[in-house]
Amino acid sequence: MTNIIISFLSSFFITFIVGYLIKEQNVKLVEIIKSNAQNNTISIKERSQQKLIEIKDKYSKKNDSIQESIDLHLQTVESLESRYQQRIQRFQNISEKKHNIDKDLEKLTKSRKENLTRLITDLEKQSQTTSSDAKNQIIKELENQTNACLSTNLNFYVERQKKLANLLSQDILKTSIQRITAESSVDKSNRILKLASRNSFKKVMKFENLIKVLSETLNVEIEPLERENSFRVSAFVMWNAEIAKKVISKIALSMNFSEEKLQDTIIKAQNEFNKHLIMIGKKAASKLGLQNQSDTLYEVIGKLNYRTSFGQNILKHSFETGYLCSLIASQVGADPKVALLGGFFHDIGKALDQEVEGSHDVLGMEFLKEQGFPFEIYHPAHSHHNIVPIETVEGQIVVIGDKLSAARQGARTESLEMYLQRVQGLERIASESELVSKSFAVSAGREIRAYLNTHKSNDNDLQKVAKELVGKIEDELIYPGKIKVNVIREYQVSSIAKNK
Repeated sequence: MTNIIISFLSSFFITFIVGYLIKEQNVKLVEIIKSNAQNNTISIKERSQQKLIEIKDKYSKKNDSIQESIDLHLQTVESLESRYQQRIQRFQNISEKKHNIDKDLEKLTKSRKENLTRLITDLEKQSQTTSSDAKNQIIKELENQTNACLSTNLNFYVERQKKLANLLSQDILKTSIQRITAESSVDKSNRILKLASRNSFKKVMKFENLIKVLSETLNVEIEPLERENSFRVSAFVMWNAEIAKKVISKIALSMNFSEEKLQDTIIKAQNEFNKHLIMIGKKAASKLGLQNQSDTLYEVIGKLNYRTSFGQNILKHSFETGYLCSLIASQVGADPKVALLGGFFHDIGKALDQEVEGSHDVLGMEFLKEQGFPFEIYHPAHSHHNIVPIETVEGQIVVIGDKLSAARQGARTESLEMYLQRVQGLERIASESELVSKSFAVSAGREIRAYLNTHKSNDNDLQKVAKELVGKIEDELIYPGKIKVNVIREYQVSSIAKNK
């Protein structure tokens, strides 16, 4: 217990001493802080007074400089005001002079007008015409001179452009023809069916009555050639001749044959040949980049391989025309793909016109339209013989490509006798008209140009003579395709300029 009291007292005493020491220390710190604060306050006041003095000095100097600047500007303003007053005075002087000049000019103008009016009156009396008439006459003469000059320049530029266009077109045609290296498009299909042996020929000849039925069914002509053990099979519809040859070949291989079996054989041969046509059409379409087309289109394309015009195979002719059109289109800025398809399909109607009545250009247009081809593709088929106006650049290119393919050396065959008969017949028919002074057969006898006598005819006779010539050509001549009739009436006026 005593120890606890002693320890408590000792700790209390120590605490008291420590607290007293801390208090003394704090008193000393407070005094030090007070003295530092007083010293800082004194130094701050001194620096503030010093800065105030410096600011007053700067303000005084700045005020002096501003006053000097103000004085200088006042002097400048006074000088400008003086110059302004001088200029105002000068302007007033000039205005007075201008006013005087205007008065003089007005008097002079009035005097000149009076003189001019008097002069015009005197001139009108002497020339016995008014000033407005003279003015109109001068204007008319100037207009005539201007029109003559414009006409001369226009004719010059037109002729120059024609020459340039002619040279450019010749270069394009030469380039296109040189790049086409296709084989001859003359049809070389064999119309002779040669059998394997003499026995095969005799076997077919035993069924002579069936051969007649076959000929009547397919509308073909079958002529036996006994020496050669073969048959000549010909028909207006060439694919019927091919079907007939297939049927004859099957008869030659059969031991027994009847008329009922003949009908089945014809149907099978037709189906086989249709498949053959579709295969040809697919190969042709693949070359053109066409896919997923209908079998009807493939079949019609295949029929072009068994269709000719002037001895030219139409399928080969169509490919040639398409390639030529594509080359020309690529050189003139047209669409080569459209030109290719338009050129290939331009004669597609020739695979239809032997079985359907109508012109091949109209039939081709309708068929392509039914197959979903756009206007740019079926329009050339409709317009390449000018049955309707040509509305696209590719359509005009197809006309050129068609003529190039047809005119290519060796492309078409025709007997000289038939050609001369047609040309002479055309010129004879045209010359029989009293109104025709001269006529020429052109384009290998596919066009006749008749020139009317200017003094015996008028413009109303053009249509009359054209209809007359068309009727006579259709009645008197035999010709393939179409013949274009052009009736021309020229009216020329001549005058002579003499040296004055």
